[in-house]
Amino acid sequence: MSHAEIVAIWISANIRMNRTRLTLNISWWNTGVSPPSTKATSGIFSQEHFQTLSEIIEVYEADAIGICEVDKSNIDSISTHLQQAYGTKFLIINLYNKSGNSVDDFCLIINTLKITQAGSPISLNRKVPGYGNHLKAGYLLPLSLLDGTPLWITVSHWQSRLTYQEENHIRLKLGQTLRSSVETILSQNTDPLIILCGDFNDEPFSPSIQELITSRDMNFVKRRTDTFFNPMWGLMGMNDLSHEGIVHGTYGGTTSYQLTQKLTIDQIMISPAFLKNGWGFFEAGISVLGHASSADHSPLVCQLERIS
Repeated sequence: MSHAEIVAIWISANIRMNRTRLTLNISWWNTGVSPPSTKATSGIFSQEHFQTLSEIIEVYEADAIGICEVDKSNIDSISTHLQQAYGTKFLIINLYNKSGNSVDDFCLIINTLKITQAGSPISLNRKVPGYGNHLKAGYLLPLSLLDGTPLWITVSHWQSRLTYQEENHIRLKLGQTLRSSVETILSQNTDPLIILCGDFNDEPFSPSIQELITSRDMNFVKRRTDTFFNPMWGLMGMNDLSHEGIVHGTYGGTTSYQLTQKLTIDQIMISPAFLKNGWGFFEAGISVLGHASSADHSPLVCQLERIS
């Protein structure tokens, strides 16, 4: 081996050693504790729920955790738990709001060692022109990575199909409203980092989710600037055709009307920037967690990293 080749190998090795790696793990969880209805009874964030939250934080090292079906008292108890367990590492952004019969049942937890809040949360809820129907599209949160890179996360808990059935045009407007909220970000920024997460009460193939302009094809999305990649397509159906017949999904409630035991209605979708410029998935990419609580929704964790 020549001296030049040895030098080239040494330089290449040092470049690899000096590359910086940033992991960014995003989680979503419908806890099922306090449903967003004025007629529903508020629940208690139990020890089992805290156990699941600890797993999301400690095992999956989540940096942003969107949580729904929680009320003010639940959010307060979560905040106290986080402070006692982790000090000032986590900030909880309270998004709970009650207006008449409409309830926004959210909070977002962020790891302050990686993410900062860059602006006030923006409500995306709207009234349907001509109908007056209330669209609970969600919230947009302007955030920033510690190096100053802007990051936007939306959290959503769309109305169930008991309120607006699958074929109801209002469900399409939910998707259109959420999509319109990120159009400006996509058009005015180069490769913006945007994450859409929530319980949409619709599956990846549903017309309302397609209104978000999402694709199952990662390579297709890499070439685009305006299409979201939806990794939840990989968590649908059965993992194999063995006699166990294990079915993927995020919701395991009463779904017999859908001819399946599981629905994939909790989803995390990412903008094209997370698939290029050093960004990509790592570990399993996206995981559905088992959990100790009695909630019928499973938590999700989307595992991303940037190497530069």
